Amino acid sequence: MADNTQLIFRMYDCFGKGDMETIRREIFHPEVTWRMPGHHPLSATMRGVDEVLAFFQALFTAGIKVDNAHFGTLDDGTVIEKHVGHGMLDGKEFLFPTATSYGIKDGKIFDVQVHTGDQHTVNRYMWAVFQLKPIPDRLQMPVQVPANVQMVLRMYDCFGKGDMDTIRNEIFDPEIVWRMPGHHPLSGDMTGVDEVLAFFGDLFRAGIVVDNVHFGLLDDGSVIEKHTGHGKIGEEEFIFPTATSYMIANGKIRAVQVHTGDQHTVDRYMWTVFKLRDIQHRLDRPNAKVWHYH
Repeated sequence: MADNTQLIFRMYDCFGKGDMETIRREIFHPEVTWRMPGHHPLSATMRGVDEVLAFFQALFTAGIKVDNAHFGTLDDGTVIEKHVGHGMLDGKEFLFPTATSYGIKDGKIFDVQVHTGDQHTVNRYMWAVFQLKPIPDRLQMPVQVPANVQMVLRMYDCFGKGDMDTIRNEIFDPEIVWRMPGHHPLSGDMTGVDEVLAFFGDLFRAGIVVDNVHFGLLDDGSVIEKHTGHGKIGEEEFIFPTATSYMIANGKIRAVQVHTGDQHTVDRYMWTVFKLRDIQHRLDRPNAKVWHYH
């Protein structure tokens, strides 16, 4: 078991020297798996030496320093390394109490699981340091992407570029309906391209960041997009598990239904971010007379 601990020491030593070749050839098992928990740009299950070393390189740029490190072994030979990570942003220090387990196979590191003592702080720090590529560049898609899925991906790409003219002229059906559930200022049925694009503009101001995005196709041709949304107000982080269905007609997006996994949290967040106008101006009452009481 002492030899297993020495292997972890050697990995840290090589990492500090930038000696990735020794890590690749002598320390990591070819099928190594490294699990980074959380909901942030670096959280994932990395498989294989190339993916793990790429993760190392990204983690190095995060500017996290480690101290108070201690090592031990479990009765199955697994090595446990416990430390405190420190990050600094805009003069504020972030602390990351962390324990990492290293499973050893054939004398090499085979399975790694990172355990964090404060996942919300890690998420907040990582989102401040790293930015995701725009959709669809961030997504790993199959070689053959169905045409309907391509249509939705194109919408996301144009939205990220601010290319609303292409969305208006080539992607949205003129009679599109976009349904946003809930009881908050942005909930409702948006009908027609103008209303939906105006909704997009408001939604952009909500400050919600999306990750863990996946796409699929139903047997009727509808596209399903599933993601996790993240919002932050003060020190509170909001998580929005979401699935959105896109019905395609005549090669354009015709009907969209947003499905939320936690409507109460969405409502609370949106009411905090957006305020309604006064009664006189918030209601859609064509030809209604407004009475003034004195």
